Amino acid sequence: MNLEIQRKETIDHAGRSRFCAAMIDSQCLEKGKEYYDMPEVYIICISGTDLRKAGKTLYQVEKLFKGGGAVAF
Repeated sequence: MNLEIQRKETIDHAGRSRFCAAMIDSQCLEKGKEYYDMPEVYIICISGTDLRKAGKTLYQVEKLFKGGGAVAF
């Protein structure tokens, strides 16, 4: 679990969240381990502004594969 609190409007919040997730992933996967050994990671971003400008106080973001076919993990 990672908690990010950002107060500046000028920061690329999506880019920063992606960077933080990559850093967490790189620390969780030891050399020689398989990718499926990585733990599930949740990143919570708190901002003082409505980043999507849609009048909501909560936005859920998910990474997913689009397109046909099943992916086995």
